[in-house]
Amino acid sequence: MSSQALPLPLPRPSWTDHLPAWLSRPIKETELQKPAVVFSPHAGDELLGCGGTILRKRELGATVSIVFMTDGSGANRGAMPRHLHVERRAAEAAASARLLGCSEADLHFLEIEEGFLTDDEQQAGRQVLDILDRLRPPQLFIPSALDRQEDSVATWRIVTAALKRWKEPCTVYEYPVWLWSAPCALLRVLTDFTLSVPITHYLQRKQAALECHESRMTRMGRTGSTLADVEPDGLLRRLASSDP
Repeated sequence: MSSQALPLPLPRPSWTDHLPAWLSRPIKETELQKPAVVFSPHAGDELLGCGGTILRKRELGATVSIVFMTDGSGANRGAMPRHLHVERRAAEAAASARLLGCSEADLHFLEIEEGFLTDDEQQAGRQVLDILDRLRPPQLFIPSALDRQEDSVATWRIVTAALKRWKEPCTVYEYPVWLWSAPCALLRVLTDFTLSVPITHYLQRKQAALECHESRMTRMGRTGSTLADVEPDGLLRRLASSDP
């Protein structure tokens, strides 16, 4: 089996990548000290979208739980048997989470097949509601409704629908991932995202956590794909600036 690694370290941010942090309000430290649950469509999305925020919250002593909505079987699909790839993606997610300061007890895997979340929204909704009942978080971090990726948008729908049934007070923060690859992405982010967390202090740790996702960062065999194939430059470059 051949493999081709995505080049690291991360590309250096341009001045435009810092605009969201410059033009937005930083989240108050009192808010960052509160426990939170982060919903991630695919293992690694939580890192790309709000990894610096997770690191900051853990540094302040806040408990952060991460819910992985899909099983990660879509990355490098066909390069190995699906069950082995699912196990590998879960292990990579756990290793990455440890570098963010989260333990395996903080991780929840819904194990819905990647790319088919829209077909299992009712089942996922029940699982999400159960997690909310058990953890009773005062804060949630969810993918933006503006994200262009199907599983991301489905995650937004599932969690917001569960919140309507849960009916407990909760602050919801939306984070962009795939929105960055959309036309006029910077304008949309500047318009629709008013809060940010500067992450310069956490960049090296965030990059180290990203390297844990080897099967998402490395092309395996002839049929595999990496993040670079989906978003060759902008997404990874902006990872090095802030969490808008």
